[in-house]
Amino acid sequence: MIDRLMQWGWRLVEVCLLLIVLCVLLQLILGPQSGVFIGAVAANTLRFLREVDSGSLLGLALLIGLYWYFKRGNEG
Repeated sequence: MIDRLMQWGWRLVEVCLLLIVLCVLLQLILGPQSGVFIGAVAANTLRFLREVDSGSLLGLALLIGLYWYFKRGNEG
């Protein structure tokens, strides 16, 4: 049961991250006509990325990449 909950949790996280990326891309393509929700998500995402230093983002990306690499290696 815990495994099933974790799978659903990871799916939810992936969907949310895809939604954020989609909003940022739509904001870049459509500009001000993209709407209030898309504009707000894009603005918050860009503000967050500006405030976090690049070393922290790189470290987080490396940790996530290593986690996925080792997790997939143990599955099969």
